[in-house]
Amino acid sequence: MIRAFLSRLWQSPTFTSWGNKIAASARLFLVLPLLLNRFDEVQLAAWFLFGTILFFGGLVAAQSNLVLSRMVSVACGGAKDLGVISSDHRPETSGLPNWPLVERLYGSMGGIHLVNSLLGGVIALLLGWFSLSAVIQDYEGAAAIWAAFFIFLIGQLLVQIFARYTTTLRGLNQVALTNRWEALFVLLSAVSGGLTLWVGGGVIHLAVVMQSFLLIGVLSQRALLMYVVEPRFKSVPVWRIDRQIMSWVWEPLWRSFIRAVANRGS
Repeated sequence: MIRAFLSRLWQSPTFTSWGNKIAASARLFLVLPLLLNRFDEVQLAAWFLFGTILFFGGLVAAQSNLVLSRMVSVACGGAKDLGVISSDHRPETSGLPNWPLVERLYGSMGGIHLVNSLLGGVIALLLGWFSLSAVIQDYEGAAAIWAAFFIFLIGQLLVQIFARYTTTLRGLNQVALTNRWEALFVLLSAVSGGLTLWVGGGVIHLAVVMQSFLLIGVLSQRALLMYVVEPRFKSVPVWRIDRQIMSWVWEPLWRSFIRAVANRGS
């Protein structure tokens, strides 16, 4: 009975989502206390700004990931198209996974994520230019802070560009699996960041170490998708433009983006 209960928790999307959030909060306990002791006021202010800037930069990518994972789920449910459901449109379904449509969608994700990540990068650069410039003006270690900011920015861009692995896994109902592995690498990122500060690392070292583990996490999601869940995706071409897929994605995407900016952005 206990084994069955633990197995249900292990496979539960809700429980593993909470575990993922708890792992992310490890930065508050492992990194933040050391930051407060080892960074000066300017470095601290810049570090906290990094999170805010990158949050706005990743807002577009986060919404597209939600929309795309839902579409993968709908196609796996047998839908013959991915048009927005309305009073005058109900998608036809076969009850069996529509793999040709899933593969078309997956093949289009490369371009969609690339555009979204570049747009988010431009937003982050503009916010960084106006906010960080004021914080580190006339600061002796300004170059190191700018370098750390660009390391974070490049790391987030790469994570967003290759988000198709996690997006597809979630759409294939592998939410618990992705949550477990995301939690692992987020926790490793926090632990490695704390150790870096403990041994006297600076802001650049901290940025490199923490982003490295997140990028390794992306590679783990790729391995899970192609070698554990669905090997068929190894042969699916990516970076292609499918106008019909783009038109299906656009309408729910701009609506969810406006809603996210209104709720979370404000």
